[in-house]
Amino acid sequence: MNKWVKDNKVAVILSNSHAGGWSTWWDNRDEMLFDPDLALLISNDTEKKVIDAYIEDKYGIDNPPLLRIEWLNVGVLFAVKEYDGLEYIELQNDVNWVLA
Repeated sequence: MNKWVKDNKVAVILSNSHAGGWSTWWDNRDEMLFDPDLALLISNDTEKKVIDAYIEDKYGIDNPPLLRIEWLNVGVLFAVKEYDGLEYIELQNDVNWVLA
């Protein structure tokens, strides 16, 4: 899977609004999380209508949510959580696991 890696960090794409989720609402989660072309468009502050056209063409999603990039160290374990469409990252070390 292609990812945008810069300075040993990976660009992860997340929904930045309560309008709708991004990777948490669709079946091709991993591809949508790491799409390097989309990440580059977002990081360059490309107009939303250009980003929306890319998303509609590639993923068939009409009127996608606002998106943002979070940079994570290569190899870190994480999960994407979502509340009412707004997505956030939960790192493995942020969870207080309990052993049964």
